[in-house]
Amino acid sequence: EVVHDVQAISHRLDQVVALARETAADALVLQEIDFGSRATGEQDQAEILARRLGWAYVARARTQMSPYPLYPRPLSFNVAGKIDTGLAVISRYPIKKSVLYPLPGSRERSWVADAFGPISLVQEVRVRIAEKKELKILQVVLDREHPRTRERQAAAAAEWIQTRDFADAVVFATTWAEPMRRPRNEEEATQLGELEYTMDLLRHKGELLGFIEDQAFLEDPAAYATWIGPEGGLPLRRFDSVFHGRSIVRIEPKFLDPMPELSDHLPLLLELDIP
Repeated sequence: EVVHDVQAISHRLDQVVALARETAADALVLQEIDFGSRATGEQDQAEILARRLGWAYVARARTQMSPYPLYPRPLSFNVAGKIDTGLAVISRYPIKKSVLYPLPGSRERSWVADAFGPISLVQEVRVRIAEKKELKILQVVLDREHPRTRERQAAAAAEWIQTRDFADAVVFATTWAEPMRRPRNEEEATQLGELEYTMDLLRHKGELLGFIEDQAFLEDPAAYATWIGPEGGLPLRRFDSVFHGRSIVRIEPKFLDPMPELSDHLPLLLELDIP
C-alpha cells in the first residue's frame, strides 16, 4: 500500500555519496538502511552506495526482516510487501571480518513484537586499513520501548565487548541507545520502576571512552542531542553515541549540518588516529 518514490530515494543516496566525498570519508557506518524492502523498490541501498562510491566492501546486519505481505501492523495495512532493513558498514578498505552477537530479547514485548520487531544485537566489523592495523567498528541496537530490557541488553553488550580485543582501536557507534532520560510522567515512572533513568551503554561501557566527557553530558544531555525528529529543525533527543578504545591517539568528532530531507539523525564525522 505504501511504496516510496524510488527516484527520490535514489536522489537521497546521491546526497550520501556527495557527503562522503566532500568529507573524504574512508567508511560509512549506517543504520536503518534498506536491503530490499518492497516499500523502497526492493533495492539494496548498501550495494547502490558502494557502487556509486566505487568502494568494494560492505558488511550488513539485518535488524528487521519479514516476508509477509502486511507488516508490521496487518490491521492498519501501512506497509505492503516484505521489509528488509538493518545496519551496514561500507568501506574503501578491505573488511576482514563481520560478527553478529544477538542480545537477549524483551520479556515485556508481545510475541508479535518479538517475532516481527527489530532485532537487538551487536555488529562487529573489522577493517584492515594498513599492514597489521585494523579499525574495529561496532554498532549496537537496543530495545526501543522497554527501559528494563535496554539495561539488560546494554549490560550483555558490555560484557561481550570486554571479552573481545577492543582496547587498542575502536569506534563504537550506537543506535536506538538513548543514554539518559528521566520519567516524563507518573505512568512512565511506574514502568521504569526502580530505574529512575536509563543510561544504557554509558552505564556499562567499561574500558571504552566517550568522545564527550561523561559529566558534561550528564549535566546537559539536551546539548548533545542527535535526533532531529520528524519535524526537522533543532535536535531533540540523543539516540546516538560514540565510544572508543583507550589507545586511540586522537579522535575528533564533528556534528555536520542537519539534513532533514535525508535523515532525522544528525550526520556525524569522526577523524581518528590509530596507533
